[in-house]
Amino acid sequence: MKKFLICEDDRDMVDFLKKYLPSKGYDFLIVEEGRMVLPALKNDHIQFLLLDLNLPDMDGRDVIKLLRSDPKTRDIPIILFTATARAEKIQEEFKIEGLLKKPFELEDLNQVIRKYC
Repeated sequence: MKKFLICEDDRDMVDFLKKYLPSKGYDFLIVEEGRMVLPALKNDHIQFLLLDLNLPDMDGRDVIKLLRSDPKTRDIPIILFTATARAEKIQEEFKIEGLLKKPFELEDLNQVIRKYC
């Protein structure tokens, strides 16, 4: 299984993912701030990013702009991982590969992971 990155700041969600994902054999890394995404993507062989839009240090749209402007990260698929009501509009505006709206079904999460890993 290939590795993916999750950028999520909600402590309950992070705790859940840290318990659930290993039980399915997934290899992943979690960062809790937008500023940590670019270094994590550059230092690991990451297949895709699950990105929350509402982060404590920067807006998720700014993370997307940063990634799309860097030749080393511009082609990494981004899946929005959010409860934001404007998620579909943001997905279209930034040509984001996928959307996993919170709350989500576990099968939907597994499908996203299987598709990109």
